[in-house]
Amino acid sequence: MAAIASAVLVTSSSMLAADEPSVDDGLATALAFVTPKTANLGFTDWKAMKASNGLEALTSSIPEDIRIGAMIELTRVEAPYASFGLDRLIGHAEAWGWDSTDLDWEAALFGDEGGVAVLRFREGFDLAPFIARLDEHGFDEEAVGDVVIRSHEMDLTEGWLRTTDFGILNTALLPDGRTLVLASGREALDATLANDGGPATELLEHVASGVGPIHSVIFEFGSDICGHYDPRLFPDVHPDNATLIDDVLPLRAWDALALTTGRDATGEPHGRLLLSFPTADDAGLAAEAEKRGRLARDGISPRMGEPFADVVFTASDGVADAGVVTIDLQPIDGRLTGLASAVLSRDLLPAMCGA
Repeated sequence: MAAIASAVLVTSSSMLAADEPSVDDGLATALAFVTPKTANLGFTDWKAMKASNGLEALTSSIPEDIRIGAMIELTRVEAPYASFGLDRLIGHAEAWGWDSTDLDWEAALFGDEGGVAVLRFREGFDLAPFIARLDEHGFDEEAVGDVVIRSHEMDLTEGWLRTTDFGILNTALLPDGRTLVLASGREALDATLANDGGPATELLEHVASGVGPIHSVIFEFGSDICGHYDPRLFPDVHPDNATLIDDVLPLRAWDALALTTGRDATGEPHGRLLLSFPTADDAGLAAEAEKRGRLARDGISPRMGEPFADVVFTASDGVADAGVVTIDLQPIDGRLTGLASAVLSRDLLPAMCGA
């Protein structure tokens, strides 16, 4: 990573100066887009990730070979839960005038309406080339209040559609000039823009008071989702897990989950699992926190068949505060990708519920 970071800095020295740290609370802004039907939200702070890895100057102005190498290394050790068009990074900037390296942060929301992406570009970024591409490809234009929506019917014969994600088909340009909201379906876009309030976001305060700068967060909403983390849904239940689960049951159902990843000032990785419960019964939640801490510390990964403490993370005791149970997670190999895999594959024993 150090060699690539040096190459990025040297290459970019005549192109741009590294941005100052952002004072924009991107996560709070992203959560404002959550609707009542949002099931989960992934958030990536690209600016913080790049800063922690010495890649502050990484943008689409950098030659593509260096840019691709840097992003491969970055995503190998980090956990970008939201990454619009990342799998089409090669050629994306040429085709659309930007790519993920030009973002301060982004969010990906999924729910009954479909998937929605929210992209916040770095200060001073010029979206004019992107708008010119929309004009070139025949996107319709519609003003909805002070938001401009550019839309195109899905036509898989159009070669340009294979250069990016389908979300490009319905793109809203917000009046700040730096934010895009994108969705493959217009219904999902309209529901997001007309948001009348979504799931409770009390977790935000707890998430923001984490052990260090946050690089990414994934949220899940709904009291039925914790059942999806039950290791008994996997083909074989490790006998040690079966015994441990019997010891800690029953477990309450949570109504929101957050898993954060980040690095402190020295570059050390950290994660945090937060579970929000419908009632702030501090005495009851203290017992809940103790049980879930045991599952994190002593549990076996159903997916990998080995203790979490050997292959994914070590864990702190669970702590209950104001209706939220918090467990700090330390990746065992310095890479945050293991935490991402644990939640995305529902291989996260302390998040289970059941009787």
